[in-house]
Amino acid sequence: MAYRISVLPGDIVRVRWAPGLQITASLAAAAMAEVDKLNEGRKRPLLVEMAGAVTPAPGAREQWGQRSSVTRIALLGKSAVDRVHASFGPRIGGPGHPVPTQFFTSEATALEWLLES
Repeated sequence: MAYRISVLPGDIVRVRWAPGLQITASLAAAAMAEVDKLNEGRKRPLLVEMAGAVTPAPGAREQWGQRSSVTRIALLGKSAVDRVHASFGPRIGGPGHPVPTQFFTSEATALEWLLES
């Protein structure tokens, strides 16, 4: 499976990408559609676990910039390489529906940030 989606305590949606996977435009679109379906019209924060994923394909970045039910995005990685890959993720201030987005190496810190109002 390319990714798994779940809901964490605090009403945070988590997308966990498979290590070694290149996130394509179609995978990004499918994941965001599942997140929107899961949210059922509610607005919720999103934790994206991307440790070990390959740099997202160019079209994936466009998909993450589309309007969605996500209020903010925490990108969780483990290394400087993950940080570089995260820089190719959701574009703050880009077209569509930009939301606050930040990279973290600590899950606890990411979850705390997601729960801020």
